[in-house]
Amino acid sequence: MLQFLKHKKFWVPCVTLLALLILTEVVLRLGWYNRWVKPESHLGNALTRLHALEAYGLNKIDWITVGSSRIDWGIDHGALAKIQKKNGLDHVRLSFGSANFMTMQATIDWSLEHMNSLQGVMLGANENTFSHFNIINNQFKVAWPFKNHMDLDKYKPLSKNQYNFLPYHRMAWVNYFDDIKAMLRNPASRMEELNQKDSFKKILSFRKRNHRNLCAHPLKTIQDCVASTKAVNFKKGKNRGFRVINETCSHPKTKQRAKTNHPILPKDNYQQLITNWVKLINHITEQDIQFTLVLLPEHESLKYIYKPNNASDITEQILAQVSHSPLFTLIDLRDLLDGMENCEYFSDPHHLNNNGISLVNEAVLKHFKNQKK
Repeated sequence: MLQFLKHKKFWVPCVTLLALLILTEVVLRLGWYNRWVKPESHLGNALTRLHALEAYGLNKIDWITVGSSRIDWGIDHGALAKIQKKNGLDHVRLSFGSANFMTMQATIDWSLEHMNSLQGVMLGANENTFSHFNIINNQFKVAWPFKNHMDLDKYKPLSKNQYNFLPYHRMAWVNYFDDIKAMLRNPASRMEELNQKDSFKKILSFRKRNHRNLCAHPLKTIQDCVASTKAVNFKKGKNRGFRVINETCSHPKTKQRAKTNHPILPKDNYQQLITNWVKLINHITEQDIQFTLVLLPEHESLKYIYKPNNASDITEQILAQVSHSPLFTLIDLRDLLDGMENCEYFSDPHHLNNNGISLVNEAVLKHFKNQKK
């Protein structure tokens, strides 16, 4: 066995493969492949957004919007930019689908370093956002251009076991592999996508259009949710928002919770969650940057599908520790839909539809309309 390991038939292919891996890792990190990345992907979205910001002019930017798809799809970014422009401010979209704390923190710190005229940060989130530790999954793809600003020493945003996978997820190969594979499988389709990608102006003034709602079946209780998995055909276009509900409420554990009325338990070590957000918000305001938090309404199903039953308490504790700053502003829309038919304003458990976007948009624009530079 030892003789075989010493033989060049073994070590030459191994060394060659290792050299190729190192070479491609360098090539990917240098950005030489970026022009071919699929625009409508986590990685492509991050790269095109960076190009859009650079084309706009980083030092012209006064305000940024950050957050996950809840705010990225939940507001008319173009309308907000117009309102802010009347106030003499340039406000741009820097929110990303699937973003969580570690990507938001990296995006904010990158902006603080690269935008010399930055005056304000607007974060859109709901109570559920503050009540979970992060899972890496696609986070490096979501914020690849800003990855060097992820501060996992100062903040502790990950579930404990996730730290074991950090070296793997930090590799360029890991983040680009699926895109390269899809490109090689169908290069003609990729070229067509690249030729049809949105202009930088359209990227920054994005507004999601979604007419679907969740009114095909009641979802007020976990028992309703379980019943909906048989009652609603989520494959029909108008009911596609029920796909997430179907996947979750058809799970044996959810069915068991429905029988026992067992809530989602409070998060362990939730003080670390609070500490992370307080540190980040204070880090912003201590640099004389305004911070506006838009607390978004939630669909009623979140309370039994995802949301820990101490999420509201976690949110209130964060607010209590940051609201003393004169640079902190809260736009509290948690009760925006009270007294209304909740299902008419959401396209799925996480995202607002056209009706919900209009209401949130109206409230946010009203706040900024009379703000002075």
